[in-house]
Formats: sequence, structure tokens, C-alpha cells
Amino acid sequence: MKFRFKDSNRAMEIVKRMTVRELINQCICPFHFPENNLDNVDEYGGLFVFGGKEIRLKEVISRYKAKCTVKPFIVSDFENGAGGMIDGATRFSSMMGCSETDSAELAYEMGRIGGGEGISAGFNWTFGPVVDLYHNPNSPMVSTRSAGSTPDQVIKIAGAYMKGVQAAGMMATLKHFPGDGRDVYDQHLTTPVNNSSKEEWNQREGRIYRELIEEGVMAIMPGHIALPCYDSREEKTGLYPPATLSGRLMTDLLRGELGFEGVIVSDAVNMGGIVNFKNYYEACALFWEAGGDMLLFPDVNKFHERILPYLENGTLREETLRNRAYRILCVKDMLGILDDINGEVSIDRERNERVSREIVDRGVKLVRDREGLIPFNINKDTRILHVVIINNHESYKNYIDRLNEELAGHAESVETFVDAGPDKLFNEIIEGRFDLVICSLGGKPEYGVNSCDIYGPMVRNMMGGWMKLGTPVIFVACEDPYAYKRYEAAADTIINLYGLTAYTPERLIDGIIGKNPFNKGIYTHK
Repeated sequence: MKFRFKDSNRAMEIVKRMTVRELINQCICPFHFPENNLDNVDEYGGLFVFGGKEIRLKEVISRYKAKCTVKPFIVSDFENGAGGMIDGATRFSSMMGCSETDSAELAYEMGRIGGGEGISAGFNWTFGPVVDLYHNPNSPMVSTRSAGSTPDQVIKIAGAYMKGVQAAGMMATLKHFPGDGRDVYDQHLTTPVNNSSKEEWNQREGRIYRELIEEGVMAIMPGHIALPCYDSREEKTGLYPPATLSGRLMTDLLRGELGFEGVIVSDAVNMGGIVNFKNYYEACALFWEAGGDMLLFPDVNKFHERILPYLENGTLREETLRNRAYRILCVKDMLGILDDINGEVSIDRERNERVSREIVDRGVKLVRDREGLIPFNINKDTRILHVVIINNHESYKNYIDRLNEELAGHAESVETFVDAGPDKLFNEIIEGRFDLVICSLGGKPEYGVNSCDIYGPMVRNMMGGWMKLGTPVIFVACEDPYAYKRYEAAADTIINLYGLTAYTPERLIDGIIGKNPFNKGIYTHK
């Protein structure tokens, strides 16, 4: 059922009493790390709390709520459950990994579990799910965060996830309007352009937003992404503005044509896609004037004194701030946040883990096996080399260690080469020292690096032809769904994991040896 905005006399009375500073604070959502002191943190409309141990998060959130006269949104990024932000919460595969199961029921459960675990820790709003289409494998920020390349699949899987989150009592957010992933650029660094025609946009991204708005989403995050087919060039620069600065996109298209009545929250205001386009503080003022409600991650240290000139010169009107603060308070009133109402959440850890395991079981896929290596008979005498070609491989330490443990449970000889270089790989393998090579390839959505592939000198490990010397090689794409295309000739056998959980290494090895055969994929990225 579509989310309908409801006026609130209570919200109106609160807004009438607010000073300009309080209005501004109600319309911003800074970030806070749970290990930092709360004493100097002001009262804001929302607070994004970065991850940590659940007990510490509960303590920090409870203390912050207690100091706020008007209770806040407590926000985090639960794009695929809460496990990526809350230590101890259920960790799921990526949205694309869930989509590979082709099960709306599992996607709903992932959302319901993540929402419930978030609420249990004190959160009430998540910036997820991502509903960007997987258009371009070289898009640096979409990749496995997407539910797929077709509107039907995104609506089915991300829509079910959204419904699960909101059924748990948490506000969900679709992002990144009007659609990331058409361009090869990262909005953290510059302003990407979605070059769809009007007809194409309406049939694809527009359809996703239209249908999920009708199905009840409560918040939408515009990205710092331009959409020329619905906009006009800025006179001074000749450039199309990002959605976060565009009244045509936020007010005329999103509010008007698509009929969205919920909260519009910007993507982070420190991203280059907006503040490399306009002066930082002018951009913040223009976001509100263009139709946005809540500004994400402003620099609060100097914010008030630097935004005041834009109030004085009319770029930002006080009546706009009052309207945005009022809208935010009305939604809080509708959700019971003003009264700090938290429903009872029953957490069934064992059941939640079963859902996570089922998604991994059904989502991990054997994408290609030209030589028919799978199943591969690994026994105690099999000499295995684990080659790791992963940027920031320290962040994959748990996966590398767990995979080596699984291998050691089957074979007595397991060696690991991390960034060994093509010459060493060639020399070691041509000597016939190994019976099987398993090569873990990195590459994942990572801001500010302009790539979802392995990048920099690390990629040189794919040189030298060591994978064609007669020793069987199984490539494992940890989080890059398109590695099988990037290395089409090199990777005769390749498995897509679509993200990592504690269970993923076990599932991988069970699939390789045939104990738990891989499912055939729908390949949401094709």
C-alpha cells in the first residue's frame, strides 16, 4: 500500500517553537562513530551511527535518544541485512547473491531479519535497498549491490526486501534516484550521467520507482547523478545538475509525476558529485530548495555559520526549512518515533542463520566449467595452492583463513600465495608442485577507486599464463559478478560467490568436491 503523508498538529506545534538553528538541525543527519564521546554531539533530526558491537551500539543510541528533546531517526546502511554494521547480527550474502536464488520469499526474510535486528539495537531507519539496475559491469558502485539487470528482477527482489524491512517496523530507503550504474564514474568523485531517453528511463528506472512507491516505500535517496532527459543544463557551466540539486528531478518528477510523499534524503553531501559541482554550503541550501527533506553527513562544525549567508541572501528561505522540518516530524509522529515507541522484537538467531545459509546455498553459482573440473576429487594427498588476487586483501582475512581451513580439512598440503606476482606463479606451477590451484579474485563496490574490478599493480597477477600450464585452476570471484567476462579466456572454470558470509567457504568447497552440487544460475548480471 502506498505511503501517504499525514499532517500532524503535534508536529506543527513543535516546529512553531523551533529557532532557525533547531530547524536546520532537524533537517540534517550527521554521522557518529560509537567509540566517540557523545557530550558535544548536538540534537539532530537524524544520526547515522556507524557499526560496532551490538551492546555498545545500544548504549550509545540509548544515551543519544535520552539527550534529544525531539526524538531522532537513528540510521545505518542495512543494504543486505544488519550484519555488515552490527557485530553479532546475521550476515547475509549481497543483494545480487540473494537475487540469484530468485526467491522473493528469501529476500523478504532477509529484510525482515535485518530490520528486526536493527530495531533491537536501537535503529529505526535504513538507507537500503539499492534499486539501481546492473547496466554496466564497470560502474564502480553498483555491482553486487544491485538485484539485477532487469526492472522485473529488481522490483521482485529489492521490493520484497524493502517490504520485509518495513514489516519489521523500520523505514526503508530506495537508492540512488534517478538510477546509478549507466555511467562508469563514481558519484563520490564526480557527477555521473544517466543518459537514458525518457522512454527508456520510464520503462526501466522509472518503472522501478513508480511500482515500489505504490508498494509503500517511505524514503528515497537521490544520488548525485544527472538525468538529462528530464532536466536542463545549468546556464553557467553548461552541465546537467545532479538530482540532489535539481527541482525538476526531486519536485517535478519524483514528487509530481511519480507521486512520492515520503522522506527525500540526500546522499552524503561530502561526495564530489554535489560539492565539486557547487560551493559546499550553497549546494546544501539548494538541496532543500529543490525539494529535499534531510541532508546527509554535513560538516556540522561550521555548518550553521556558513549556511546563514544563504538564508540572508534568499538562496535558502526560512519557510522552506520550516516545511522540511515539519515533514520530517510528521513522519516521525506517524512511526511513533516522537514517543520513542519501540515494538518488541523477538530475535531467533538459529532461524536467521538458516535463512542466511539457504541464500548462500542457492546463490553461489558455477558460472563456467569448460574442462569439466567440477566436481573435483580432493583427498589428503592433493597438493593445493590458494592464489589470492584481491585488493585490500586484509579486509578478506576471515574469508582467506576460513577457506584455507576448509581446504586443510580435505588435503594435507595447502599453500597460500597473496599477490605473488605472475613470474613466481608461473615458475611454481610449471614445476608441477601442485595438483590444484584455487584462485580467489577480489573486486567489489568500493568508493573512490573508480572500479569494481581488481585494480592497480594487483591486476598484474593475471599476466604470465600460469593458469594454462596444465595444472587445474578454479577461479573464485568473491564479489565481482562480471569477472567471468573480464577474464573470459583465462578463467576456464569460475565460480561466483556474490559476497561473503561465515558459511560461504564451506559452501564453496562442498560444491567443488560435489558434496553439495552448485545450483544453475539465473545470472542476474547478464
